[in-house]
Amino acid sequence: MRNRTTSILMLLVLASAIAATITFAQRQHHRAAAEKQQSDLAQSLRLLADLESNKSPARLIATRLDGSDMNRRIRDAANAAGISQNLSGIEPNRPVRVRDSDYNELMVFLRFENVSIRQLSTFMHRLSSIDPACRIKTIELDSPPDPADTTNWTSDLTLAYLTWSPRDNNQPEAP
Repeated sequence: MRNRTTSILMLLVLASAIAATITFAQRQHHRAAAEKQQSDLAQSLRLLADLESNKSPARLIATRLDGSDMNRRIRDAANAAGISQNLSGIEPNRPVRVRDSDYNELMVFLRFENVSIRQLSTFMHRLSSIDPACRIKTIELDSPPDPADTTNWTSDLTLAYLTWSPRDNNQPEAP
């Protein structure tokens, strides 16, 4: 009877030890996850503060647009990305008043044929570095016509440029 009681007690001690080990491992895992989330939160807060500081009216970039200069900057960025021959269209729209402001927004539509995602991202990065007044508003990708070709895409980009233009009561506003 004593052997049986000792065996039961040993099993209970062993089960308790296993449960404690599993609980400790889970706690360590949760601690690591919490530390990572805390780090992510701190980084997000830093990035938000950076965005907030860049949002001040003094940091707003608006420029006078010269069509040939804008075209040159777009072509320079395409050359840097190695896709100038793939640029099939540059179509500027007419400037439209940005609601309740002294700025007009000019939309420029670009079309690239048979470009890789890497080339397109290189183009966008280069354009934003040489032309800080340019903002990329939309990116549309069309899949390649050949299903076997997963590297070359047709891309439509919409660029936006802000220009300073004091309000005129007769000028229409953007929606």
